[in-house]
Amino acid sequence: MKGIVRKGFLVGLGVTTLTAGKMEKAIKEFLKEHDINKAEAEQAAKAFLTDVKRHQERAIDALQREMKKAEQHLKRHAAKARKGAAKKRRATKKQAAMKQELREQG
Repeated sequence: MKGIVRKGFLVGLGVTTLTAGKMEKAIKEFLKEHDINKAEAEQAAKAFLTDVKRHQERAIDALQREMKKAEQHLKRHAAKARKGAAKKRRATKKQAAMKQELREQG
C-alpha cells in the first residue's frame, strides 16, 4: 500500500515538473509581450520557486503524516483480525473436542 501511494505521489511530482516546464515557456512569452527586464523576471521567478518549494514541502509533510496514520490504522485492524482468527481457531478446536467427546460417550 505504501508503495502504491508513494508511486502515485511521485507521478504527481513528475506532472508538476512537466507543468513547470510549460509554465517557464509561457512566462518567457509573457515577458517578451510585456517588456519586462531580465532582473525583474529573475527576482519574480526566484520568489515563485521559493513559494513552490515551500508548498511542495508542506504537501510532502502532510502526505507522510497521512501515510503514517493509514499504516497505524492498518496495523490495528490486522492485529484485531489476527486475534479474531485465533479466537475462532480455539472455538473450532473446542467444538471438535466436544464432538469427539460426545461420540466417545454415545
